[in-house]
Amino acid sequence: MGSMIELKKDLEYGFEYDETAVLYCYLNKSIRTIGRRHRKALIICPGGGFDFIDEREGFPVASRFMGYGLQSFVLRYKTGKKAYRIALHELQDVIALVRTNSKRWDVDSDSIAVMGFSVGAFLGLGLASHRYTTDGYYGMDRPNALLLGYPVVTAKEVYAHEPSINNAVDDIVKRSQCSMEEYVTEDFPPVFLWANADDEDVDINNTMLLGNQLVKKHVPFTMHIFMRGGHGLSLGDDCSARVLGQVNSSYSVWVPMALNWLEETL
Repeated sequence: MGSMIELKKDLEYGFEYDETAVLYCYLNKSIRTIGRRHRKALIICPGGGFDFIDEREGFPVASRFMGYGLQSFVLRYKTGKKAYRIALHELQDVIALVRTNSKRWDVDSDSIAVMGFSVGAFLGLGLASHRYTTDGYYGMDRPNALLLGYPVVTAKEVYAHEPSINNAVDDIVKRSQCSMEEYVTEDFPPVFLWANADDEDVDINNTMLLGNQLVKKHVPFTMHIFMRGGHGLSLGDDCSARVLGQVNSSYSVWVPMALNWLEETL
């Protein structure tokens, strides 16, 4: 595999800003009265526009879904200028790593979902469409489902989140190739989408463009557009809120909705 992935197990908290991708593992342990069973896995890619890793979309989300029985992982991927392709390979390696260790980590290798927030969703879409990834072990790195919150999707100038797209472009990845909605195929994994209509950072049309393409390609998906909440609410409750305005009970229902969807889908 191309990337060096450092593992951080159990409930360690925080992100290290260096050149090594870090995978934080939040695993339900075997308990005698419950026994061992293969569980669904969630690989979480926080947002941050490739400028930083938004911790509010990492640990709080992983611990919440771990509490519902999922084996949860948070990827601290490459950030900075021209970060996209490197981060994409890191995500690719992580999915293969989780599948390789599925017995050890009590993971159902056919029930691995990527949850991406904002530009983390852009990463998930890039992997699902196999954009700029290696071909050697594609079966190992393909997610079984995508959950995408207020996603960065398109490079079309009227709707694009310019900081994210500018950081994605490099000598190989051209801006014209960064509209992920154009690479949806009929074999795309099922998608759970949610966003807020009043998002002033990532235009809601990113979500709508993706939804339209999923319809055209007959890909199973669910989409929830909430009236208000802006961008970057994460869970939308006290567990992830930095300020009071990030607590939004109308929005926070996405969590049980996502859990129900995962139960039906995987």
